[in-house]
Amino acid sequence: MCANSISDNSTPRPDLLPETAPEQSAKISREFAARLAALPPAARVRGVVLLTPPPPGEEPLRGAARAARMDAIKQETERHFAEIDQVLATCGGKRLSEQGNALGYIAVEATPTAVHALCALPWVHAILEDQPIRPVG
Repeated sequence: MCANSISDNSTPRPDLLPETAPEQSAKISREFAARLAALPPAARVRGVVLLTPPPPGEEPLRGAARAARMDAIKQETERHFAEIDQVLATCGGKRLSEQGNALGYIAVEATPTAVHALCALPWVHAILEDQPIRPVG
């Protein structure tokens, strides 16, 4: 999965970087991909891994049905922790989320190679760059 060594700050060999399939490149924005490409291999960025959401129901959920759906999403998120941890241990990074959540995301700190490896996971819907919020004005 991560043939590229991240132990040094040398430039990665393009032939060893994870391939970016069309469906994988759709999982991160062009701007995020450009920032990742400009980073040294051992640099780390914070990201938000979004799981593929369940299909919406025909009507809004209420009460117990809504609570059950939120619990199922939380459990599904936690079910992927081991695989996320394995990718991050291999490619460089760490999981920041300690427990699942009803929104179906997992916060990570990862190298560029790890971000691309995470994109290759079939249950990952998208990876967003965690950016600071600045006031307008």
